[in-house]
Amino acid sequence: LGHAVFAAKRFAPLMAEAGYGRLIFVSSIYAKTPHAGSLTSSIARAGLFALSKAIASEYASHGVASFPL
Repeated sequence: LGHAVFAAKRFAPLMAEAGYGRLIFVSSIYAKTPHAGSLTSSIARAGLFALSKAIASEYASHGVASFPL
């Protein structure tokens, strides 16, 4: 999650300046439906979904989109 935040903070403003960009975060279904024994992984993956939504709402007007997969 930390690297994703770093990359988003680094590249989203550059994409916004260019007027176009796509940030794609690779997550998993366990972000929405965690199973036993996956606490830390599920938290990190849910964080990727939240990060993606925050970037999408903040940078949409600048042509930058964000997608969790």
